[in-house]
Amino acid sequence: MLRAVHGRRLSPYAYNRGGGADRIAAEEAAQIARNELAAALRPWRKKFPDVHVDAQVILESPAPALLHGTANAELLIVGRRPRGHLLPPRIGHVVQAAVPHAPCPVAVVPFD
Repeated sequence: MLRAVHGRRLSPYAYNRGGGADRIAAEEAAQIARNELAAALRPWRKKFPDVHVDAQVILESPAPALLHGTANAELLIVGRRPRGHLLPPRIGHVVQAAVPHAPCPVAVVPFD
């Protein structure tokens, strides 16, 4: 089984004056994140229809969300954006935050 985890931090407008998250704003953010994750997975589901994918949206910063989603994982695969031909490759803040704390091996894969 493959688990796809998308961490989404709530925007500042989602919080009320007491510091709690507004339920409607949180659900709206979660729905947007679910739609984005479904769109990202769509071509891969077509290409590999026999692979079961558990798509999960976690409303917290991406690095902690990845770590919470890998409790029983055998491999964590994290994407990184390429920087172009003239600049050297670089990993982003999510990879830098997740790799030292991952409970399993990590593969960092460039994507477009």
